[in-house]
Amino acid sequence: MAANTETDVIRSRRLTLDTTLVDSITFLQAWSEVVVTNEDAAEILTVTNNGVTPTAGGDDMFYVPPSSSLVIPMDGQVVKVIGSGNVYSVTGRN
Repeated sequence: MAANTETDVIRSRRLTLDTTLVDSITFLQAWSEVVVTNEDAAEILTVTNNGVTPTAGGDDMFYVPPSSSLVIPMDGQVVKVIGSGNVYSVTGRN
């Protein structure tokens, strides 16, 4: 299975990560923030809000604990996510 590369996302997308490959979600419009929900009960998600490729344990990244959500301010229209097979969703909001 390959990483998800989702373009032209209007508002929200629900995806499943493929092990440790980076997913990229590009919104059609600029949102002031996104809500990232991690549906996995054990693994954290690592997220960037500026198009930079995330690395597990990296600096200047956002971490979404298992079974929780995090509101992240946006810096552009691209969100990138890495985890370990997590089911997650990303929803833009103003």
